[in-house]
Amino acid sequence: FGFGRRIVEARIDVLKEQAFMRYALTRVRDSAEEIALCSGNVHECKHISSLYTAIASAIWSLTTVQVRYGMATHLCNLFPGLCIWMVLMPKLVSGEMGFGDAVRVHMGYDQVNKVFAFLVSNFDALTDLHANAERLQILLDACEAPCREEIAVQFEEAPEHIALQLQGV
Repeated sequence: FGFGRRIVEARIDVLKEQAFMRYALTRVRDSAEEIALCSGNVHECKHISSLYTAIASAIWSLTTVQVRYGMATHLCNLFPGLCIWMVLMPKLVSGEMGFGDAVRVHMGYDQVNKVFAFLVSNFDALTDLHANAERLQILLDACEAPCREEIAVQFEEAPEHIALQLQGV
């Protein structure tokens, strides 16, 4: 159904909007005197309110994706069992298959279903882990970017008789 990527993106949006809000609140706290002296309280209030609205919107988007995911998984849990009995019913009625055999087929399906249910029940934790791993990778990339640039000024020890030597200027 394609829920995996949508849930991860929605969780990343929530985390991102919350980070923007924390940054803005920290900036307001640190610059409270300057904001008060410049009469910037109305502007800051509007800015914080818009960030709060963005958080609410991101949470609403995440909630709608989770509701659709929950409905799909619930229907998926009911539908196969019903289909198995519908396929087996003609064989039961004709006597080709006994009721015990049909129950064993259904129990076999339940065992396979339990394996997949493990993945489904831990899907929230797995998507949280994925979203946090992506955020960590973005942070690591941002931290390593300055290290990859060439150093423009290099200091090398010069012989005693040379006071200053410039190369490549």
